[in-house]
Amino acid sequence: MAFGTCYYNHNSGWCFAAPVLCMAAGGHAPNGPALHFPGQGIYDQIILPELIIKRNAFLSLFIVGMGGACMYVLSAFWITEMQQFYGADAYSLARKLTPFGFAYVIGASVGSMAIDLSHGRIREILLISSAIAVAGIGALASIGPNSPARSIGLSVLASLGIGALYIPPIVGLVDVSADERLGTVVGLAVAVRFIVGQIGYTVFYHIVNKKLNDTIPATVGRAVVLAGLPLIEVQPFIEALLYRNTTALAGLHGITPKILLTAQTALNECFVQSFKLSYFAGIGFAGAALVASLFFKNIREYMVRRVAVDIH
Repeated sequence: MAFGTCYYNHNSGWCFAAPVLCMAAGGHAPNGPALHFPGQGIYDQIILPELIIKRNAFLSLFIVGMGGACMYVLSAFWITEMQQFYGADAYSLARKLTPFGFAYVIGASVGSMAIDLSHGRIREILLISSAIAVAGIGALASIGPNSPARSIGLSVLASLGIGALYIPPIVGLVDVSADERLGTVVGLAVAVRFIVGQIGYTVFYHIVNKKLNDTIPATVGRAVVLAGLPLIEVQPFIEALLYRNTTALAGLHGITPKILLTAQTALNECFVQSFKLSYFAGIGFAGAALVASLFFKNIREYMVRRVAVDIH
């Protein structure tokens, strides 16, 4: 109930990921046609073991997955927290949310471009990106309803790092993969990103939801009782407040502007304490990407400017 507003529908990720993983593991999708490549016949080789033992492929998939989980920290949880703090003014809320989207695009674009400009020094690029993501996500734990500028700035910082973990590893994966397997490899990377992202979202959701359900009744209930609300009205008042049901609030007896202000302040504090845990959990995923980046091998030897297929 407490976290009902933070449902983030991303079921398409599961629908897309399952057949792609099956194709990567066995060469064909369940109940689907086998993969054909010109001049190769039916491709029945197993791709996953090759990706695990060959070059940077496994690390690329791992880092892409961590980036997918980190993305949910902002795209689901940070946005929900901002809606709680500033949702009354839709225009003002939109202005606060827009910069992090542009930062993500900039991070992905600059990170991908840096692979070429640095002649394949992807390890350093991923290390810097991971460090930025760790710093940005961790610092978001300090935001609150009275710090909009800090919230925007830290979301931009985190998005720059996450964007550079979301796309550049796939670029590096493409560079080290055989031409005839590019489609399957890229599809596999996207599938891994969706699946690990779903796992990360599930972890974040349960952490935050449990904390909210533990703190809201006690914190908000105590505050409104001290402000003068009758005990019998506390539970329906909290439910109406969470769902922003103005009709139900108007039907309750003893509601005063002082009680509403007190309740909103206490509710915001509950959100701050609960969503802080999702940022701490996000540090774990970004930190895992940072550690994996240490073992990455630069890909200069594979950047030969060869065109696999010339399309006229």
